Amino acid sequence: MELSIGGKIRLGEALSRLVKLEPSLSRAIEDDGKIKPGYLVFINDADYMVYQGLETEVGDEDTITIMPVSHGGSGIEWEADLFRRGSEALEKGCVVEYYRGYGGGELVASIEKILEERCGNETYLLVFGSRFLITPRVAIAALARLKRAGKRSGFIARKPSIELLLRILGIRKISKAIESVGSAGVGDKNIVIISCGGCNSKDLEDLLERVYPDEEELKRGMRNMAELCLGSRPAYGLDRRELEDLEGLEKIIISCGASLEVEE
Repeated sequence: MELSIGGKIRLGEALSRLVKLEPSLSRAIEDDGKIKPGYLVFINDADYMVYQGLETEVGDEDTITIMPVSHGGSGIEWEADLFRRGSEALEKGCVVEYYRGYGGGELVASIEKILEERCGNETYLLVFGSRFLITPRVAIAALARLKRAGKRSGFIARKPSIELLLRILGIRKISKAIESVGSAGVGDKNIVIISCGGCNSKDLEDLLERVYPDEEELKRGMRNMAELCLGSRPAYGLDRRELEDLEGLEKIIISCGASLEVEE
């Protein structure tokens, strides 16, 4: 079924319009666009709760999928539950911190040693070249996918932090992932640390500079991440106009990460 919007509207409003066009959808969607228990809604193959829920803006280029929880078995039900409840818990219980440093493999090894000693296995490290950066929301969405992968098909990489990078980019080849975001080699690095266990990361300040990227810095880093994604796949119909908006950039990158789950 096609719904011509001619711009951007809230997902809730789009669902409400769809119910009016196709009354049989009332078994899944309320008249006001709310989703009834037992049904899942995806935007471009990613659960709508990865974005802004019913407040997510959608347009003619987006694909909305509605399916019963029973479709595909308990795995899909578990995924939806993780995004709707688990992701909220992760956002509340995890802290995303940003650092900058200069180095290569030795620097990364030193950071990993400190995190292992001070923080345990609930802290995750992401290393990007100076051109790349992600928002806390993208980091948490990738972490949710990592945890889900452990319940479903298992991990691709031995290191959780490498697995996290694969879940952001939506690719399986480890060497390609590391090279594409500038993690390999000596140079300026953007370091993202996700801590979910009350980690005291002050020891890192002897190695790295703690930074607080503003919106423009995040846009630049996210835009390069999105270009990397769009260069190899259509990102499920998301268009390049969203490269100018931070929320749109998050949407593109989270959608790219979803492609790996579709394959699984």
